[in-house]
Amino acid sequence: LSDRLTREVKELSSLQGSTLFMTLMAAFKILLFRYTNQNDIVLGTAVANRNLPEVEDMIGCFMNTVALRTRLSGGLSFIDVLSKVREGSLESYADQDVPFEKVVEVLQPERTLGRNPLFQILFIFQKAFIEPIAIPGIAFTPVRVDRKGTQTDMTFFIIEREEGLRVACEYRTDLFDAPVIDQMLEHYQILLINIV
Repeated sequence: LSDRLTREVKELSSLQGSTLFMTLMAAFKILLFRYTNQNDIVLGTAVANRNLPEVEDMIGCFMNTVALRTRLSGGLSFIDVLSKVREGSLESYADQDVPFEKVVEVLQPERTLGRNPLFQILFIFQKAFIEPIAIPGIAFTPVRVDRKGTQTDMTFFIIEREEGLRVACEYRTDLFDAPVIDQMLEHYQILLINIV
């Protein structure tokens, strides 16, 4: 996204008392609503899950997945949707320590092999300001990992870097083709421009 659009989205988030993540997710949920005409939008996202002081400095993956549900309608303004997303996000964060598997066990959704039981789209927001790690006697080299597939039908990534926001999409090629995804990314950018 352009520097100007990035700046304007950040300003809107601040004015509305929301995080950048919440604003970007609200826009994406509106996009999905318009694409699918479904008013019950559930996305998965990853949370760092380092709430306890005892694990803050530990090495290892403490991530958990949470489902964020929003009910939309055509008559809602963006600010209304953002408010719903903010409320839902804060409710989910309050329970982020509950393992995803436990949530699925309690809800007992209909299960299908090869499909996530609660959502088919992940929305991932990452701050990619990587500080060099310095430990005496140890050298670190970043390695790019090609995952060769996606865990869900689609994973929508927004990466915040010093040079701005970068948007990317990983998707199942048996469900989507590149021109459709390119169009979706373009529509997301146009939607953000209109929102700000």
